[in-house]
Amino acid sequence: MKKLFQRLSTTTIVNTTLAILLLFGFWGCKKGIDPVVLTMASWRIEDVAQLNRINALFTQSHPDITIEFQAQPTAD
Repeated sequence: MKKLFQRLSTTTIVNTTLAILLLFGFWGCKKGIDPVVLTMASWRIEDVAQLNRINALFTQSHPDITIEFQAQPTAD
């Protein structure tokens, strides 16, 4: 059950991130705009590689938007 929850949680995070990136892509990318830096934080350190891949793809299409991902370890 715990593995299922972790998988669903990762999927939810990735899908939410994609939705946010697409939303900014449709509304926020006009040529000649000032650069924008967004900071996204998560406590799921294991998602860093996957989110960095998504971020790289997004940045290729939207070079005026930079997304900085900050992984915050939990205090277990």
